[in-house]
Amino acid sequence: MVSAGDSETFAQNISERIAGPQGNLVYSEIALAVNCCKAKEQAPNLSWSRVKEGFAALDELYGSTNHELNETAFMAAQQKDSEFAQQVFSRISDN
Repeated sequence: MVSAGDSETFAQNISERIAGPQGNLVYSEIALAVNCCKAKEQAPNLSWSRVKEGFAALDELYGSTNHELNETAFMAAQQKDSEFAQQVFSRISDN
């Protein structure tokens, strides 16, 4: 059975095990998978700054797809980080 906080604990533990930019990337992917595109956050205690670090790592290591940009922009808006959301929306442009 899943309890409140399990997703956050799992994301923290696995990302620390992997460490570095790859760990941040995994943390971000878990956060997006759990929270993105839902009206209500499913794991509200995930670190938004860590999600942004993970997105930067994804972008640097592999580049980001339009889907990943859209997920990240949605979550930035959800987190009320209008500055970061605007940066991502400008990259999405008309795509």
